[in-house]
Amino acid sequence: MTVSPEVEQAASLLLEEVRIRIASLAQAKKRYSAQLAPDFYLLDFLRRDENGLSRYFALLLDPQGVHGQGALFLKAFIGCLGEAASWALAAEHCQVVTEQQANGQRRIDIFLRLDNGLIAIENKPWAADQKNQLKDYAAYIHEQATGQRSLLVYLGNEEPNESSISLVERQALECEQRFVQINYSQAIAWLQSAVVHCQAAKVRLFVEELIEFIRCHINGESEVVETQELKELILTSAGNIDAALRVAASISAVKNQLLQDFERELKTALAEQDMPLSKVSLTADAKRYAGFSIELHSAHKFCLRFEFDGSGLRWLAWGICRNAETVLHESEKWQQINQAMSEYFGKGDSSEWWPWYPANGELVAVFPANYMDWSSSPEPWLLMRDKTEEGMVKRIVRLAVKARAALESVHEVMV
Repeated sequence: MTVSPEVEQAASLLLEEVRIRIASLAQAKKRYSAQLAPDFYLLDFLRRDENGLSRYFALLLDPQGVHGQGALFLKAFIGCLGEAASWALAAEHCQVVTEQQANGQRRIDIFLRLDNGLIAIENKPWAADQKNQLKDYAAYIHEQATGQRSLLVYLGNEEPNESSISLVERQALECEQRFVQINYSQAIAWLQSAVVHCQAAKVRLFVEELIEFIRCHINGESEVVETQELKELILTSAGNIDAALRVAASISAVKNQLLQDFERELKTALAEQDMPLSKVSLTADAKRYAGFSIELHSAHKFCLRFEFDGSGLRWLAWGICRNAETVLHESEKWQQINQAMSEYFGKGDSSEWWPWYPANGELVAVFPANYMDWSSSPEPWLLMRDKTEEGMVKRIVRLAVKARAALESVHEVMV
């Protein structure tokens, strides 16, 4: 279908106006940075990984916590869980711990021991579920409750993986009011409902910063001011609305073209280093666990993997991953690979499939945190078109070369 000259002109004018508005906002931020510090976020200087987030949530949920607000945050959280947690509102005492050991080496992120039951919270902002993880947690807390109520809360924007707990098992637990899933938008609503009643200014500041971090770095939302400004621009006329909707309808096609170009250029650049690109699944509407792999050595049973933990190219992670399920998980091998990578890239975590991935939940040594969400952030798409040394392709190739060097000392373990 051919686009009429009038529509093309309207879209062009709108995009130019959007560019001007965004540039104006950037200029205003720069002009008033001394007074407002718009890019200063407290959590940029604190732990921002999964364990750090769990620690912040646990601190707020603890009625005896240093926040001094008693059960304010706890009761608001229980309220957002609905009918399945209504029994917990009658509790008079609550002990909150993090990293509660369960069933051997597994650890529950946040564990609430109330005088009338137990609540376990599995916090999943980015990392994938492990095999039978939620199934084991549900069984563990049910056993520990010794006849009292128990509830497993899954905090994440994606559905739990079937390998962690089957749909049938999850639905059975939900019917028994022993399992609840909430997403991070609901977590924001919980924090907002409580913080308005918070009496301590510095606690309010911390919670507001935590909300902003979740909104931007987990939910992938744009800055409120920028979103409002663009919304007002689009709504100024019928022509702008029409042009905006037409542009929005073509965004997936634009992203897919950029992804195709990126794949072709990355494949060519890696071939020059004798490192094939494989297992590529990159589309704008990609499902969870889409991504691509780089074979560092033809004999290796492990690869350098870039993978999205959310659908629609959200929450990019990277690390060393086994090539197939037939590659057995051996603790000693995992430890050696982890140590080799940690010496080059810093401390890493591991899981059943990944001997090493960055411990802080971000794309260290590749991209800053705002490049994790390709669904809404413009930066990754701009980097794809950047042909300089700072472009997407050159950055990934440098990382692959460095990873190959890091793993030379454990070559025998990798094959």
